[in-house]
Amino acid sequence: LVESSPTLIGCVITGNTASSRGGGVYVSNASPRFVDCEISLNTSYDNGGGIYSENSSLDLEGCVVSGNVQTWVNIYRGGGGIWSNSTAVLTGCEVSGNSCSSSGGGIRSGSLTLTDTVVSGNVTCVDGGGIYEASVSISGGSISGNEAGRNGGGLYSCSGQVTNGLLIGNVASSNGGGVWANSTSLTFTGCSIEESD
Repeated sequence: LVESSPTLIGCVITGNTASSRGGGVYVSNASPRFVDCEISLNTSYDNGGGIYSENSSLDLEGCVVSGNVQTWVNIYRGGGGIWSNSTAVLTGCEVSGNSCSSSGGGIRSGSLTLTDTVVSGNVTCVDGGGIYEASVSISGGSISGNEAGRNGGGLYSCSGQVTNGLLIGNVASSNGGGVWANSTSLTFTGCSIEESD
């Protein structure tokens, strides 16, 4: 999806492979909207096992992004489920069971807005099992059961605001099972952080 603004409704994007970026979906300089879509079981070597989005506005509503894989072992790569260097907005979505060999098992994004969205069971070999280095606005939903091979099982080096969210059962091999923050400002309001290791 390049230099376009399509709306995709009820689509299934599954079982695809990219030798570089965006195993399921590649987005560049575009503003796509996905509604009730499934993006699953896709693989990329570089960034974005499920979705790769550069210089774009990505909008997902009621979508499932699951079981996607990013394979290149490189600390500057990642995003098992979603990789974005710009804006991603997810409403009522599920990002689950994705994995990456770099950072950001679930999501690696620039600006990230999550509303009533579940980020669960994602795994990274390095940092940020659930979400990696994003400027976040999170309202409701949960971040649970994510794992990091190094730091930040749930959230890694994120800034912004988390409101009425649940962080539960996230694990990191080194530091910050639930949250790892380094020189970032992240505010939690009405949240619960439980059973993190």
